[in-house]
Amino acid sequence: MIYLLNCRSLIILSALLFVFIGCTEQKTNLESKQDSYIDLTRLLGADISTTIKNGIITIEYCPDNTCESFSMPRGNPKEKLIDFVYLYLYFISDYHVLDDFRKKIKLEQVTKIIQHNIQDINKQTLLKNAKDVMKTLVDKYQIKGKFVRYDEFKRNEVDIDIKSRLEKLKQ
Repeated sequence: MIYLLNCRSLIILSALLFVFIGCTEQKTNLESKQDSYIDLTRLLGADISTTIKNGIITIEYCPDNTCESFSMPRGNPKEKLIDFVYLYLYFISDYHVLDDFRKKIKLEQVTKIIQHNIQDINKQTLLKNAKDVMKTLVDKYQIKGKFVRYDEFKRNEVDIDIKSRLEKLKQ
């Protein structure tokens, strides 16, 4: 009888521990996924926005009458697009107003995004740098880019050839 009680207690405690660890890990993952977007909004303010329309999630950076806009199908994890945009703005974007953003960003945050995606995206291949991570994000999550310009209140869009922009990024 005592043995049965101890086995039941052990099973219940094990189950509770398993649930607790799972919840803690899920909370930690959720917090790290949100960190990048929180950083972007904190540093870029109203110049960064997210929309979901017709099954497409879009993040736009618009510091003036022009924007860099990145989108992917909604079924993909939103944090992958956030990570891509973060890395793109940090490493590639030509906006001069991003110089302050780049100065305020801690290298640890950029490294954290890269490391997180190295583990999550492709466990078979060792991804060595931001360029590889961004290429993988573009391919795996079907990320598209557009340069947007507003002329006389009309939105004009031109596709960004992300892969050729990435090729200009030094290894």
